[in-house]
Amino acid sequence: MEPYGMTQLAFGLSFGGFGISGKILNIGNTTAFRVCWRLTVVGGIILMGRDTLRVIPKPLLPGEEAVVKVMVLGFGKATCTMMLWADNAPLYSGNWTATVLLFFILGIHKGVND
Repeated sequence: MEPYGMTQLAFGLSFGGFGISGKILNIGNTTAFRVCWRLTVVGGIILMGRDTLRVIPKPLLPGEEAVVKVMVLGFGKATCTMMLWADNAPLYSGNWTATVLLFFILGIHKGVND
């Protein structure tokens, strides 16, 4: 017997412009506990924001969202990977390519495997 039911997480990208931001969404039917996320940016010359790992400070109720934002500083074409998981949610992973120009993220394209 499980102490709580499984749920599902998704990520809505608001990337473009100043830094990388988006929303972590609980699209399941039960509360998500200890939601963790990791954003990695590789390629080009990334001086800041290459690898960010955080935990959402409170459980996410069904239908609830949490806003995340990462400042990135660099130059060139990069691949961005967002991974989400929780104690009671499977791993979600999504990839995007973009061009980093100082603090700005331009030309965003979703990965072909997402």
